Amino acid sequence: MDVGDIMTKNVTRVLPQDNLQKAAALMKDSKVGCLVVAGSAKAIGILTDRDLAVRALAQDWLPHEHNVSEVMTANPITINQDSDIMEAARLIGRNRIRRLPVTDDKNNLVGLVSEADVTEYIGQALTDIFGELTKAEK
Repeated sequence: MDVGDIMTKNVTRVLPQDNLQKAAALMKDSKVGCLVVAGSAKAIGILTDRDLAVRALAQDWLPHEHNVSEVMTANPITINQDSDIMEAARLIGRNRIRRLPVTDDKNNLVGLVSEADVTEYIGQALTDIFGELTKAEK
């Protein structure tokens, strides 16, 4: 199965010049813990709720005085929508990240796949395999 089959397609985006207050409000309103920073069709960064807490609030910054570009993780690792889910699992594990922006063949942002998405899929696949093995033993 491909990453495109399990990704979230409607990605909540923010601009690099948006202030942190706007980004936090967008996270709250969208009920997400991560925003993809995209100036155009390309993902140029990731902003997580943890970034806001650790990189901004811990420095005693006022959220309306600082921009997303100051605390985002720039140049995020991405994955193509046609890549195998196991490749996403390897990238997530190897790089110790929780989310991967998903791109098309032109590197345009088309979705987001999370560690939870991958884990859920792999867990279900293992359950299915063990179910088949149990049936075969009977």
